[in-house]
Amino acid sequence: ATVTAIGSTQNLDFMRSLGATKVLDYTQPDFALGERSFDIILDANGQRPFKEWEIALAPEGRFISLLPSLPIFMHGLRLKITSKRRIHMVMVKPQRSDLEWLAAGMAEGSLTVHIENEYPLEHLAQAFEQSQKGHTRGKILINVS
Repeated sequence: ATVTAIGSTQNLDFMRSLGATKVLDYTQPDFALGERSFDIILDANGQRPFKEWEIALAPEGRFISLLPSLPIFMHGLRLKITSKRRIHMVMVKPQRSDLEWLAAGMAEGSLTVHIENEYPLEHLAQAFEQSQKGHTRGKILINVS
């Protein structure tokens, strides 16, 4: 499979390290999603309106949103009636067995998580401020011990 990732100039190498075959730099003047045909688009941050993604979706493509919203839901209904494209919204309910599976993967090294910054609990406000700014690569860790 060809995996295309979209990010800023400073994140191109990072996206390649995560396994992206191709990377697109959204800060460049010639960046455009049009005239592409993706079978699956995974929107992890919800920053672009669906209309921008829709033009890049293959005729039977699937759009997956990690941030379900009413507009995405409404586009999903429209597509169901007018095309073979589909929208899937991911909602996760934490379950013990899933968390144990993730912990085992991290313990054996088959799953890694990039940690952008680690803060002690007393700097929680600073960590929250960083999370609100966006553009974080990976996770922000709060050490409660």
